[in-house]
Amino acid sequence: MLDAFSGAVGAVLVDSGVPSLIERARSSGFSSFHHAPTVIFVAGDGSHYSSADCANASQNMCLAATALGLGSCYIGSFVQAFEHPSGKKLLERFSLPAGYKPIFAIALGYPAQADTAAKTRDWKVSYIR
Repeated sequence: MLDAFSGAVGAVLVDSGVPSLIERARSSGFSSFHHAPTVIFVAGDGSHYSSADCANASQNMCLAATALGLGSCYIGSFVQAFEHPSGKKLLERFSLPAGYKPIFAIALGYPAQADTAAKTRDWKVSYIR
């Protein structure tokens, strides 16, 4: 199912008309989920805070995955694929309750290479009193 869905995402990228997206979708080995063996789709009901709730849940899953030694990738770019004819058919296979739609996806797996810590940034903070 992930390969079929990745194909639907690729079709949306090709139909976008944006050269960099078309090139990405047509590149050999394209996978919108980075070839992860597991993808968790996080769906919301469209209520006022559902996007924020789904974002919080997704971030917590990524943090938990890292604590377990897994790699994770927070993905939102797949959502447009549900508007494509092939994506609409795939959405039916999710068997979501009425009114719910996928908002984010979390790709999970063991990283191909070890992560390195990001450099500490010199954040500029302004305090307004």
